[in-house]
Amino acid sequence: MKKYIFLFVVTLLISCSSETEVTPIIPIDETAYFPSNNTTTWETTTATSLNWNTNNLDNLYDFLEEKNTKGFIILKNGRIVVEKYFNGHSQTATNPWYSAVKSLTATAVGIAQEENLLDINSKTSDYLGNNWSSLTQEKEDLITVEHHLTMTTGLVNNPNNLVAWTCTAPDCMNYNSDAGTTWAYHQGAFSQVQKILSEATGTDFKTYIKNNILDKIGASGNWSSVFDVIFFLATQDLWQDLVYYL
Repeated sequence: MKKYIFLFVVTLLISCSSETEVTPIIPIDETAYFPSNNTTTWETTTATSLNWNTNNLDNLYDFLEEKNTKGFIILKNGRIVVEKYFNGHSQTATNPWYSAVKSLTATAVGIAQEENLLDINSKTSDYLGNNWSSLTQEKEDLITVEHHLTMTTGLVNNPNNLVAWTCTAPDCMNYNSDAGTTWAYHQGAFSQVQKILSEATGTDFKTYIKNNILDKIGASGNWSSVFDVIFFLATQDLWQDLVYYL
């Protein structure tokens, strides 16, 4: 089974009067395919059989390689039409996800909410307790799980200071503005979501994600914290590579 699946969804907006009958541009296939967990193969189809124009596929591949793409997949109703790897990557190669893990974490939060284990509208302190930050109680109580997910906690962001930017200790969680009023790409503030997930589910967030997402789609891998990477890069004198991690 593929480790990485990229789904491209095209949304078509059609304006018409209520008296006009519209025929969908792309017919809906009611027999959409999804592989079983009991198989290591994934069904495919061809662009030719779908009557797709393949004249510019080679140009597309050249463009993807030029842009340092690792893997590119197009699915049609669940079946693989195009699968191509570039720049030394392959179907079975391990590839770092970096900040894509934020989407994985957010998906796990959605699953936990469906299981009634948490509510994104609840205060962060409902899960982490009071004083998880350096804010006054009044300001801290304004921050909800959703604010962490949407990067709108209002906490001071220090993108030019790696330690401060990634830190999740209370002393690093300082007031800048009321929650929900500003946006900032703040690694430390988002990382609190993983703590929330662990507390709400009673399971380490890594285990919860593995059980509820990775195992179900046949994915595998290892977790490394940003501090693990910092230490490695420092010992190897590879600090310039840190930008690729972040």
